[in-house]
Amino acid sequence: MKKFNGKKVAVTGATGMVGIQLVNLLIKAGAKVTGVSIDEVQDLSKMFVDDFNLIKGDLRDFDTCTKIFHQQEIVF
Repeated sequence: MKKFNGKKVAVTGATGMVGIQLVNLLIKAGAKVTGVSIDEVQDLSKMFVDDFNLIKGDLRDFDTCTKIFHQQEIVF
């Protein structure tokens, strides 16, 4: 997991059962994680450290995808 240290990583479905686990693993590995979810969520980012940002967005919209992913190095 050292290959994720310092990397900008986006996780789609970050508020789901698998997504939350992946976010946790990536943060522990030192990644700067951006979570993406279509769901309305309470401020989930309070559960994690400063290297986590949660964005509400619909990935079926191309403009949303380009805004979210253009600065990311890795996308799950």
